[in-house]
Amino acid sequence: MFNQNPSWLMQSLKASKDAPQLRLLKVFDLSLTPAHSLRELQQELIQQKSSLTRYLSKQAKASGAQLPDVLAQQIIIMLENALQAELQHPASQALRHARIATDALIHAQCDGSWRKLRDFSMSASFVSLIAISLFMSWY
Repeated sequence: MFNQNPSWLMQSLKASKDAPQLRLLKVFDLSLTPAHSLRELQQELIQQKSSLTRYLSKQAKASGAQLPDVLAQQIIIMLENALQAELQHPASQALRHARIATDALIHAQCDGSWRKLRDFSMSASFVSLIAISLFMSWY
């Protein structure tokens, strides 16, 4: 029988007993634990991207998100960009800012307001654009 090596990232996320909305943010909280470095988290994210996307999509759907697959993809994109920025510029607090933007997106999608969703999506895009611009300007 084929035995796959379990992912510490997925195990940590699935072990959470929090509400689905809080489980969506848990991926950002893992960056604060001393058990794994940011590089390890980045590598795990690369290896487990499809599993993580499925997991986040299920949690988003359980949270009542209007577009759970889109929300999952947005979380992944923000996490990838924030990890990259944080690794290159540790004082940037990119992960903290990405978590705040993700929390806003979750609330926008889960409260039933399409107008708020559009506004928060535009805000998240703007924050991502600023983060990328800062990253590029340091080179």
